[in-house]
Amino acid sequence: MGVRGELFSAKYSTQYGQRTYFFNIKENRFGDIFLSIVESVKKDNSDLSFRRHQIAVFDTDWPAFLGFLDKATEHLAAEDFTWRCRMISGNNKRSYELGFNRKTRITRVMINEKKDSQQDQSVHVVSIDAADFNKFKEVLSQTLAQYKENIMKSAVL
Repeated sequence: MGVRGELFSAKYSTQYGQRTYFFNIKENRFGDIFLSIVESVKKDNSDLSFRRHQIAVFDTDWPAFLGFLDKATEHLAAEDFTWRCRMISGNNKRSYELGFNRKTRITRVMINEKKDSQQDQSVHVVSIDAADFNKFKEVLSQTLAQYKENIMKSAVL
């Protein structure tokens, strides 16, 4: 296990630097591997003040989650901004909803994570500008691929 359970990490900063996304692959105390996607948004023009939003996707759900994002890309390209999709995690403890928000002049892709347990029914939201969505997906896919490659290399040693 890495520092604070981190096994692999990557980041993507948007073109104008107002948002940064961190893709952290972690291991929890039970040995479960998960991807933590953290959106860090500058509150104002200072470099000191940020809002953070985070969702988690367990490794068993990574292929379905990437497919989920691919569907969003298709609907974004078709300018079908009314599209919504829901994905239930393999263990039925989380659900993800994906859709678009056009309340402002900028179209945003919204990923909502809802924990479906009796103890925690919180909802977490990460949003990505439509113009940044393909790069976001690319960095996410590369992060997962590099992590898997590192696992394969360490298994051979």
